[in-house]
Amino acid sequence: MTQAGLVSRTTDKADRRRQVLGLTAKGRKVYREIVPAALAYEAELLGTLSAAERTALDHLISKLSRAARDLGPARAADEPDDGQA
Repeated sequence: MTQAGLVSRTTDKADRRRQVLGLTAKGRKVYREIVPAALAYEAELLGTLSAAERTALDHLISKLSRAARDLGPARAADEPDDGQA
C-alpha cells in the first residue's frame, strides 16, 4: 500500500523504533470510494440473518474481541506464524 501511494510511513521522533502510518490523499480517496460498497455488502450479508442471529453474532464478535484484547499484542507476537489463517 505504501508503494501504491495509499499509505505514508514516518518514524516517530520520540521513539525511532515506532513507525507511524497514515492515509495519503490518494488513500483517502480510495477509502471514500470503497466504504459505501463495503457497507452495502455488509448490509446484504447481515440481511440474510434473523434479528436473533444478528444479536448472537454481535455477542460472539464482542466476546472474541474482548478475548483478543486480553491476550494482547505481546501474546500474538510470541506465537509462531505457520502461514495458516
